[in-house]
Amino acid sequence: MGIIQWDFAQGHSPVCGDKRYEHIKMNWHPSPSGHRMDSGMIAYYLIRSALQFIQKYKSEIARLAPKDLDAFLSEKSGNWIKYFYTKDINHFPSPKFCLPYCTTVPYSLIPFHPMEWNIGFRMQDYVLNNNLTESGWKLGNFDFEQESWFDDKIGGQASVDHKFVYLPMEGSFDRFYTNYKRSNEKNWDMYCRQKEYDLRVSIKIPSNGHGSLFVSTGVGENRFGQLYNLYLERLYDAPQLNFNNNDKPWFLGLDLSFHCDNSDDYAVGCHIHNLTKGEKYYLSVVVKDVKNIDMYKNGIGVIAVNLNYYTKINQASVILKQLLKKFFKIIYENIIMKNKDIKQKFRQFAVKI
Repeated sequence: MGIIQWDFAQGHSPVCGDKRYEHIKMNWHPSPSGHRMDSGMIAYYLIRSALQFIQKYKSEIARLAPKDLDAFLSEKSGNWIKYFYTKDINHFPSPKFCLPYCTTVPYSLIPFHPMEWNIGFRMQDYVLNNNLTESGWKLGNFDFEQESWFDDKIGGQASVDHKFVYLPMEGSFDRFYTNYKRSNEKNWDMYCRQKEYDLRVSIKIPSNGHGSLFVSTGVGENRFGQLYNLYLERLYDAPQLNFNNNDKPWFLGLDLSFHCDNSDDYAVGCHIHNLTKGEKYYLSVVVKDVKNIDMYKNGIGVIAVNLNYYTKINQASVILKQLLKKFFKIIYENIIMKNKDIKQKFRQFAVKI
């Protein structure tokens, strides 16, 4: 026995088209009945594996004294837990599905509950606003129509997590905007950032990744440029780098709402690429239109760093090279080599280069 890969979807696939079993799933998620079915299948698999192990080694187990049994079981099972705790990956098989996790170390910051297990990745711990309420923001529910919550333990059907997002407060921003119109300021975004009316979250773009950032409105949408504007600045305590005009990062001071990659591979949320790696920054989210009521319902829910970007480009370049080689091979074999004049000119050209 050891580590196994378990695909929950496989348990549902034989009966997905059968109307009698529609109750085992809710959209693409298992329903409570589906989770029970999955747990039953996993329990069956584990118990069967244990029985097979006992049948295979029952004579040796019967002869061993109790004090020697643990060492025997650890030896025969590969003692994988030892290597797991010591993080010795050489004793584990290579993953079947690797990218992007085998080439980078992505992480995400979320404000969802429960979060006891999420130590180190709670967005609340990275918010830089000195006083969130005075900045005009609050931590509020995203699922407005949810009747019960898993972590409240009051019964009823609920998600396994309690989704929170950072929301601007309507009354506060009405007041902020009134003060802005009375001032001599000409740029609303700059005014909000100077007054700390923006939501500020610290992040680091790791050195060993692909220099990409994902931010979502709600829990997976991209309403930047419509409801919110987005900026990335160096963190206060980051080393002061002496950038000249040629090597200053392209994104500092720019509204990144218009640099979101919304291609098919990055259709969820806002993806920003080509960020300087190995540096600490803070993400600044500015309310765009205080009169848009949708702004007070969406909020900011997920920030993920180090997504796979350049790897896909590298894969595409390899495929392109292979296609070009095949293309030139066809040209060479079917056109150049079959025409004496072209063949002679091609050889003369090849000698020159």
